[in-house]
Amino acid sequence: MKTRALLFGLVLAACGPVDITVVNVPDGGEPAAQGAPCASNAACLAGQFCQKSACSDSLGHCEQRPVLCPSDGPPLCGCDGITYWNDCLRKRAGIAAVSSDRMQCSNPRTCDLSTPCPTGTYCARLIKPFECGNNVLGACWDLPDGECTGPMPKFAACGTTTPCVDVCTAIRTELPRAEMRGPGTCQ
Repeated sequence: MKTRALLFGLVLAACGPVDITVVNVPDGGEPAAQGAPCASNAACLAGQFCQKSACSDSLGHCEQRPVLCPSDGPPLCGCDGITYWNDCLRKRAGIAAVSSDRMQCSNPRTCDLSTPCPTGTYCARLIKPFECGNNVLGACWDLPDGECTGPMPKFAACGTTTPCVDVCTAIRTELPRAEMRGPGTCQ
C-alpha cells in the first residue's frame, strides 16, 4: 500500500500543480450523492446542501447549490431568519428550507450598528418615515450579486425625501431608510 501511495505522489509531483477537491465526509462515512437522504449539509458532497421540506424536518435530501441566481423576487424567509431576495439565493446559501413565514421574515435575524449580519448579507434598516433614529434595529437580507429587478417601493434617507432609491439599494446602504409613498414624495 505504501508503494502505491509513493508512486501516486511521484506521478502527481511530475505533473506540476494539481487542484484537489476536498470533500467534507461526516464521521468517517461517505458523502451522499445528489438526491440521497441527509440530516445536514455536512452529509452532502461539496457544492450541495441538505434540502428539507420544512425547517423542523430532521431529514432531507442532497441537492446541488446553484451558482448563478436570477435578480427577481419574490423575497422569502429562510430557516435562519434571513430574508432572501429569491429561493435561488436561499439554496445557494445552503439553507435547508423556507420558513413558514414564506415572505419577508416576521421574526427576522436582527442587526444594528453593534450586531452585524453574516458575511455576504446586508442589514436592512427599512422603516416607516416617523421611526427615523440613529440606531434603528434592522433585519438581515441576502440580495442578488447584481441589480435587483421587479416592482420595488422607493426609500429616502431619514429626514429627507430626495434622493430616493429602490429597496435593493436602500438595503445595501445599511442606513435607516424610510419608505416613501404617494406622488411627489420622491425624485
